Amino acid sequence: MTINSLLDMIRRPAQFWDSLSARETEEPIPAIRLALLFALIPAVCRLCGIQLHYADNAYVNTTLFSTALVAIKTYVLFLVTPLLLARLLLWVVPLFKGEADLEATTRLAIYGAVPVWIAGLLFLLAPYFDPLVLIVGLGAASYLFYLGCQKLLGIGIDMAVGLTIIHGAAWLIVYFTLYFVIMALGIR
Repeated sequence: MTINSLLDMIRRPAQFWDSLSARETEEPIPAIRLALLFALIPAVCRLCGIQLHYADNAYVNTTLFSTALVAIKTYVLFLVTPLLLARLLLWVVPLFKGEADLEATTRLAIYGAVPVWIAGLLFLLAPYFDPLVLIVGLGAASYLFYLGCQKLLGIGIDMAVGLTIIHGAAWLIVYFTLYFVIMALGIR
């Protein structure tokens, strides 16, 4: 995936999905590579945001080790959530009269997560405010997902709205469930 195709995803999402569905022989591996790279955006921005805003704060632990753990937690959250959503889509898509296969749901979940990852830049401003990043990112991702589920999964326009709402709700549920599991393990 080139920078131009990523820009097309943001500027012209309908044409992006057309060009992507035309390349049906493409393996999901480039999408997974994209996920591995783009999930770094929120992690690195949170790391930098903590150091920028809380370096002199006595109440926030800003040692390199603790900040690195927060960045790793952020990376895991933003990487695993779309991959789990791809698996969940395999079960949900047939209910919406779509054709689900792992390759298509993986591509849809990963390419649909790009706006959320880019919204991770907001962690530079508010490193501990996950809802802001998720609301801004999912707002943009919803339209991209809405168009993509029609193109990649063959879901009709009438059913695409419902699947998009379920996708947004599932994203929040999976993200915060993983968040609380990681917190319960003691990684703060």
